Amino acid sequence: MSFQPDSATIITFAINGAGEWNIHDKELITTLNTLKSAPTKMVYKEKVLESQDFDMMERISNQKIKTIEDFTAPGASQSYIIKNDDHDIKLLEAINPFGKNFNIEMYRKK
Repeated sequence: MSFQPDSATIITFAINGAGEWNIHDKELITTLNTLKSAPTKMVYKEKVLESQDFDMMERISNQKIKTIEDFTAPGASQSYIIKNDDHDIKLLEAINPFGKNFNIEMYRKK
């Protein structure tokens, strides 16, 4: 599978982190002290790759699949606009100072 920069890629991660957060009006500001993430699913041009496919991709490319902490400095802060704050679903818009903003969806599972 080859990647083209103009194509949308959706990656789902399992995430666990610890840190601090503050809310100011409709803005959430987080500061992470530690973060661990693992990609669980990738969708590119309607092709779906699950976590079991990532092992094969890593062996073929001889590179580990990037995780969120690969791009995040310890103690870094991030701002989000709170777009939906329901009990079981949270929708945030990540404020991206380096490019286009993007959405983050969080679901409460029992």
